[in-house]
Amino acid sequence: MTPAYPAPPPGHGCHAAYAPIEPTGIALGWFLTIATLLAPLPQYVALCRSRSSYGISLLTPLLNLVYGVLNLCSTICTKWPSIQRCGNSSLAGAFGVYGCVDQLLDMWQIAISALSGSMILVLVVLFPPHNVAKERALVVVTLSCLTLTIFAACYLSALSPCSEASHTLSQTFAVLSAVVVVVAFAPQLYETWRTRGAGSLSSLYYLIQSIGTALVVVLQLVALRDSILVWGPNSISMAMQGGIFSMLCYYRRCAGRCSGGTTGTDPLLVVQDSAQAATSVNDGRWERVD
Repeated sequence: MTPAYPAPPPGHGCHAAYAPIEPTGIALGWFLTIATLLAPLPQYVALCRSRSSYGISLLTPLLNLVYGVLNLCSTICTKWPSIQRCGNSSLAGAFGVYGCVDQLLDMWQIAISALSGSMILVLVVLFPPHNVAKERALVVVTLSCLTLTIFAACYLSALSPCSEASHTLSQTFAVLSAVVVVVAFAPQLYETWRTRGAGSLSSLYYLIQSIGTALVVVLQLVALRDSILVWGPNSISMAMQGGIFSMLCYYRRCAGRCSGGTTGTDPLLVVQDSAQAATSVNDGRWERVD
């Protein structure tokens, strides 16, 4: 029997904290959450192994992080009753049948995605050529502003939960995140073309990202029957990620045929030697070698 939790206050856009979830929905939610946690590992490895962020556009992980945080803030506004319920539940109750953890699986997935994006962003400015004061300052300011945005979303949701104002705020965050995700991967698409696939960008990471985004689009389009305003931006993002992956494979196969090989045996895990041929380290900064 479903626990008799009180109904959410009258208003707009809130998900009931007690609403039951189908087992298939719970299974899919856990799968996406775990997959989101593991997906960035190839990019972490590529950056740390090469100790270089050459070939990676700083704007793409930065915009991807902004998208993730805006999406998280929108979810916080609509899921505030479940968040409150989690805060008032014991650990056993939170993970039990009809527990609030299952109700918030989509929020955990979005939060993990945003956290992974911030880690990639930090690694990008940790290594050359993006390890310059101006770009590091940009990352610090961005992380600070996004942290304040999350706190503001929580405060306003607690102040006026499930109200028309919180619904409007949630919709505003959702629209802004949709705009950001449409353009987020364009800088990386250009950077991959400019560098001809050289550098520490992980092909495997973009393959996983493309497949994951495609699954989300199918879920939104077929299962949830969302409008084009929901699945449209994700479809554009999926196409750009697929384009980046295709370009990486094409350029690195060509480089392998021309130079007799690359630094790895697996083409999905390769970090191009051409990055070292195109650049050299000089006092912590990378300069072109003609």
